[in-house]
Amino acid sequence: MKAVILARVSTMRQEKEGLSLEDIQLPLLREYAKDNNFEIEKEFVFSESADSKIRKKFNEMISFAKKSKEIKAIICYRVDRITRNFRDAVLIDELRLEQGKEIHFVHDHLVICKDTIGRDITDWDTKVYLAKQFLNRLKEDAVISANSKLRNNEWPEKAPIGYLNKTLDNNKKDVILDKDRQRLVRKAFELYASENYGLPQIVKILDDEGLRNNTKAGKPVTKSQLSNILSNRFYYGEMEYNGLIYPHRYEKLIDRWLFEKCKAIRDGRSGTKIKYASKPFVFRGMIHCADCGCLVGKDPKKGINYCVCSQYKGKHGAMRVTEEELVKQVAEAFKNIKVPDDVLEDQRK
Repeated sequence: MKAVILARVSTMRQEKEGLSLEDIQLPLLREYAKDNNFEIEKEFVFSESADSKIRKKFNEMISFAKKSKEIKAIICYRVDRITRNFRDAVLIDELRLEQGKEIHFVHDHLVICKDTIGRDITDWDTKVYLAKQFLNRLKEDAVISANSKLRNNEWPEKAPIGYLNKTLDNNKKDVILDKDRQRLVRKAFELYASENYGLPQIVKILDDEGLRNNTKAGKPVTKSQLSNILSNRFYYGEMEYNGLIYPHRYEKLIDRWLFEKCKAIRDGRSGTKIKYASKPFVFRGMIHCADCGCLVGKDPKKGINYCVCSQYKGKHGAMRVTEEELVKQVAEAFKNIKVPDDVLEDQRK
């Protein structure tokens, strides 16, 4: 008779401290299958939470068992390894009631199938309920722990790019600046604040200089991640959690004025519907239309850059002049500027 094995841990701590996949669960489940004359068709071995998030491997196991009539049993370590929520329990019940599968919980000494009644079903229902309550307690503990950290000006989650999570000698958690990436994160703010670069350009610059995200794969920072960096208060000394703002006690990566300047640029661009250009525009964000007051942007035509009102694109009598001509006009205006001798002398010092 064919069967599948399901083995799961939901945290690295479980893997190391008592529910190890390779040392505890799999050897026991394989031995159980052998002793009960089951032929293992496939093993589903994974590490992920049993919370409301979609569990890809679990759903894959359910689909695999449903499609194969030859699969007669699912062998698992114990009830809380296969489910900690009622949704998954319903799927397991469908397997046994509609598909005729047996569910074996080796550690619990429990087997349920289509014909199971009485005490064993009560045992199954009770263990599902207790597993769900355990998950609820974990969530509650997480909320309490997060609130406690926030009151102490500590960040309760994974550190943002440019910082690192660190465990101190006393086992307490800390957040420190990442000496390898802090410079590049700061550079991202500086480039954006200059108004000479759009997000795609900054992404490429940071990629070329080796900035990577916080994932294990260490992939380049994406445009979306860069946008999150530029809007993250953490870098100047505040942290946003569940919509509330708290000060934090960690070392700042940038000054607040730099963050606010980047924010003003973001807000300004979203208000005037200006798209990021692939090539720099000399007067980006610096000149406004004399007729309507809207920001002046660049409109390239046949190799010539025209400076036009961003709202009316040069129509209705609004300004439209080549970038070259505008540079000449600005240069002419600068000719009439004279720096006082005393100011010039101070600058020389």
